[in-house]
Amino acid sequence: MRLMYLCSAVLLSSLSACGKAPLDTVIEPTALVSIGVVELGDIASIVPSFGVVEYDPQFLHNINSEIEAHVTDLQVQAGSSVKKGQVLLKLKPSESAKIDIERARRDASTARANAARVRRLKDDGLASNADIEQARSQAEDMQSLADSLQQRSNTLSEVRSPEDAIIESILVESGGIVAPGSTLLRLSIGPHLRARLNLELEDAAVIELGSPVRLNGLDNSGLSIESNLTAKDQRVDPATRMVTAYAELPPHSTLLSGQAVRAEITTLVHSKVPLIPVNSVFYDERGQYVFISENDTAVLRRVTTGVSNKSTIEVTTGLTAGERIIVDAAAVLTDGMKTRLKDVLAEPQQ
Repeated sequence: MRLMYLCSAVLLSSLSACGKAPLDTVIEPTALVSIGVVELGDIASIVPSFGVVEYDPQFLHNINSEIEAHVTDLQVQAGSSVKKGQVLLKLKPSESAKIDIERARRDASTARANAARVRRLKDDGLASNADIEQARSQAEDMQSLADSLQQRSNTLSEVRSPEDAIIESILVESGGIVAPGSTLLRLSIGPHLRARLNLELEDAAVIELGSPVRLNGLDNSGLSIESNLTAKDQRVDPATRMVTAYAELPPHSTLLSGQAVRAEITTLVHSKVPLIPVNSVFYDERGQYVFISENDTAVLRRVTTGVSNKSTIEVTTGLTAGERIIVDAAAVLTDGMKTRLKDVLAEPQQ
C-alpha cells in the first residue's frame, strides 16, 4: 500500500513538470520597415533667399521741372503703360517763376543798354576793346538766360513721355507746386525688371555671379521664373546685417514690380554621388549613422554626408551605390534588430 502511494506521487510530479513552459523563453522583437536602395545621382547646393521685384535703375528716366510751377492736371497713374509723346501731366508757371522771367528780361535789357554805353565810351576814347567785349558777353549771357526761362515756361504746359514706358512712380500731386529741378515722374523705359535679394553673410560668401536662380512668388500664385545672379553688393547693410544681390528677370516676366519673391540660388552641383533620403540619417554623440538591411537584420553603419535638399542628402563616406538602406522606422531600431518589410505582398491564393 505504501509503495502504491509513492508511485502515485512520482507520477503526479512528472505530469506536473511536463505541463510547465520554460521560464527563460524570450520573444525577439521585430520591426516593420521599408527598404530603399542607395542610388547615384546629381544634387545641387541651394541657398534660400527672399526679396522683392523692382524696376532696373539702369532703365529709369526722371522727368524734372525746369522752373517752379503748379501741377494743373495729372493724367497718368503709377504702374500704367504710356506711349511715346503721350501727355503725362500739365503745368503752368508759378507766380514766382513769372517774376523770375520778368527779372531776367529786365536784366537782359539793362545789359544791352550797358553794352551800347560802353561802345560810345570807346568812341570817345574812354573805354577799351576789352571793356566792349566784356559788356557784349554779359549782355549775351543775360539774354540767353531770359530766352531759356521763357522757352521752358512755354514748353511747360504739357509734359510728354519721351519713349514708350511704364510709370514707375509719381512724385507730385495735382494742384501742388514743384520747385525748380525737382523730379515729377520716374519712368521705366521698357519692362526691365530685376529681383533684389537679401543674403546672409555666410551665404553671400559662397555665391558667385552667374549662379542659377529660381524665383517664386510669395502670393501662392504658383509663378516661377528661372534667372541668374547678375550683381552682388560688396557692402553689408548696417541695419539688416545682410548683403544685397540682384537677378535680372527675362522680358515679359509674369512677376510684377513690388511683388515679394522667394529665391533658390544654386551654388554648386555634385554629380553622380550616392544619395539617400534625408530622414534615413540619424545623429548621436559620435556623429551620423544609418541602418542598412542585411539578412532581415538592421545593421548600424557610420556615415558622413555632404550637400542636401528638402528630401535628399549626399553620402560622402560609408555607403556605396546599390546597398539596401532602411528608410523609415529607423528611430526605433537598434543595431542587430530583426526586421520585416512593411510592403511584402501576400502570396496569391490558388
